This record gives sequence, structure tokens and C-alpha cells, in this order.
Amino acid sequence: NGAGKSTLIKILSGIHTMDSGTVIYENSEVVFRNPRHAQEIGIATVHQELNLASAL
Repeated sequence: NGAGKSTLIKILSGIHTMDSGTVIYENSEVVFRNPRHAQEIGIATVHQELNLASAL
């Protein structure tokens, strides 16, 4: 619906960078530089894959 849910997840997991605003994590401002950095902090994304098994 265009609310930005996917964009927020991509920002939190270090895939996209923010244009504006801040992310507060454990009382500190955080900029997730890349997916590895997000994982070190404890944030990861599990992507939904619908075509894993063609016979299901």
C-alpha cells in the first residue's frame, strides 16, 4: 500500500541508506552501514521465497 514497510526493513537490515530521519536503537542513534553491521547489532532479515519447491 506504499506505507514504506519494505523500505523500513531494508534500512534496518543495512540494504538501503536513509535519506532523512534517525533510527534510535538502545537509546543511541544508529546508521546501519551494511547488512554485516546490522547483523553485528542483532538485526537480520529473512526474505520470503515462494518458489523453493515447485511440487508444493
